[in-house]
Amino acid sequence: MTKDITVTSSVLIDYKDKTVVSTLKATVAQNLTDAEFLLFIEHCKSTRLNPFKREVWAIKTKDKYGNERLQIMTGINGFLQIANDHPMYDGMTVEVDSDERPTKAICKVYRKDRKYPAEGVALLKEYGKNTPIWQQMPRVMLTKVAKSIALRESFPQQLNGLYTQEEMPAEYAEPIAVPVSQIVEVETEYHYDLSKLEPEKHTIAIELLDAAEATMNELNIWTTTKPIKKLQRALMTSEEVVKMQSALKSMPS
Repeated sequence: MTKDITVTSSVLIDYKDKTVVSTLKATVAQNLTDAEFLLFIEHCKSTRLNPFKREVWAIKTKDKYGNERLQIMTGINGFLQIANDHPMYDGMTVEVDSDERPTKAICKVYRKDRKYPAEGVALLKEYGKNTPIWQQMPRVMLTKVAKSIALRESFPQQLNGLYTQEEMPAEYAEPIAVPVSQIVEVETEYHYDLSKLEPEKHTIAIELLDAAEATMNELNIWTTTKPIKKLQRALMTSEEVVKMQSALKSMPS
């Protein structure tokens, strides 16, 4: 019998439970040392972000000398949740220089205990990436970066050391937890990772998931409680998913 895991809040997650630990190590905290995993868990506890909802995850990056290091990541919704939970948070404003061809976004975050707001400036030439989502929605992506910068400056104690994937270089921004376009069943929930789906298929997939009332988090992973056969067929046309399925079939049951 599968043991239930409470994931409504990271505070309720039993990080001493072996099932919880093994699940996290196999998904959002891969290839971490014991010390790095402990640090990741402490971040989850202190920020109250839920790793099972992919509000926070960990990746291994390399410095300029080629040495591996731990980088804890989160999505903009995680930043916003932390800010909204803080009693001094007093809202934010965002300005983008153009709707059609944006080059800059400015976010100002206000605190009740400060005279001046924290300001985050995101320039397209510094943060823009050659990926489908940046090409299709540069305004949205720039806004996310500006918010991340301003929120981290406004709440350094809570957000110090945390970065959103939009801020990171392309090679660091990809989540390592779920292979590209992989379909995973976790009890009664299906996850669809669309991060590298071709633009035309990405649009079709989003329409299908919208119709199923699915939701998308900052990792571009949509979830639904029912499998969508049409979407599965669309994703299975991806070479990477075909390889993934073949590998799964060859594994012992």
